[in-house]
Amino acid sequence: MSDAWDATLQSLESAVHDFVRGDGTAYRSLWSRRDDVCLMGAYGGIITGWADVSQRIEWAADHFATWKGSFTCRDVLATVSGDLAVLVREETIINQDAPNEPQSQHRRLTLAFRQEHGQWRIFHQHSDPMTAHT
Repeated sequence: MSDAWDATLQSLESAVHDFVRGDGTAYRSLWSRRDDVCLMGAYGGIITGWADVSQRIEWAADHFATWKGSFTCRDVLATVSGDLAVLVREETIINQDAPNEPQSQHRRLTLAFRQEHGQWRIFHQHSDPMTAHT
């Protein structure tokens, strides 16, 4: 993997930490601005086009505005080939300030990236809640 890809993953980690505290600005900055972007988030729906995806990211980040969120992840797969890359991971978000017991969300996530002007940009995200499997 390249230094640019490693830097992108570090930026992603930092952006998600901000996101789970209610600020989607850094996460939005990682996305392509092209009209072919697609977000299939954990809250449902299929959102396409940068304007709508950007609004949806802010809407989702606002969900965490009252949380004192912490974030952990486990990368399942990361692969880079030419100007495309895919990241598959498990994420857990925990509200440290929930009454009684911490609230948490555990989800699986797939992100697709492409090179744009020398930088890795997200153009697709699919995430959904993790469920127990048998």
